Amino acid sequence: MPRDWKGPFSRRLKVRASERGREMANRRWELDRARREKLAARTAEEHPSRIIRRIVVIDQERIVREAVIWSWDSYRSARRKLHEVLTNSQSAIRIPQSAIP
Repeated sequence: MPRDWKGPFSRRLKVRASERGREMANRRWELDRARREKLAARTAEEHPSRIIRRIVVIDQERIVREAVIWSWDSYRSARRKLHEVLTNSQSAIRIPQSAIP
């Protein structure tokens, strides 16, 4: 026989579950805030970001594509950037013919 979930006991269960969820969320947010503050406190000297490679492709003196590979880029990320810049991608900057002297 199904229980009637509209009684005071079920309301107390719902309130307890809600309070527990709120406590867990607050703790999660507290830890996340601490993590973000810790990352923000790090200086550039501790984690330098250098440009390893910069590739600029100019097609027909009108289409410009650029890829910048940083020291913190993964191998996959670097390969993806190279592929995007070396193929005819839609992300290229197109210079209008009227702007070319």
